[in-house]
Amino acid sequence: MSSFSARVLDAARSLGDAGASIARGGWLTARRGVVGAALGTRGLVARRRGAGAMLGVGVARLLLQLPADALVLFVARLLSALQTVLGLEPPARPLDDDERALMTRVFGDGIDARRARLKPGRHLIHLPRLAFVIGNTVHLPAPVARRSR
Repeated sequence: MSSFSARVLDAARSLGDAGASIARGGWLTARRGVVGAALGTRGLVARRRGAGAMLGVGVARLLLQLPADALVLFVARLLSALQTVLGLEPPARPLDDDERALMTRVFGDGIDARRARLKPGRHLIHLPRLAFVIGNTVHLPAPVARRSR
């Protein structure tokens, strides 16, 4: 597979993962917002202390957090995909066996290590010499990266 084809495939995978992450995160946030709003409303009717705050948090999750989370994730993934296609950012790679074993030891079943990917090297969106995560992809600065496949 050519380098350009690998970059396009990685960009498409990244955008597909973004769609799935937005849908899953949106569902979880919406569910928490609806439950919080319902409990807050019920508490207001029963004149329970703190019910107004609970209602406010539930509504804020629905009206503020839900669209903000989706927008931030989509824009970050879209920018990363464009940088990858243009060759400004390396394609992601799956974790090797040692990395998967370490992740499983650290996080247990809390993270599906098979879905995690690494992007070692230089990135336009980055914190100087710090790793950061977008979705299921860990972006590593060049000095931290062990190798690239």
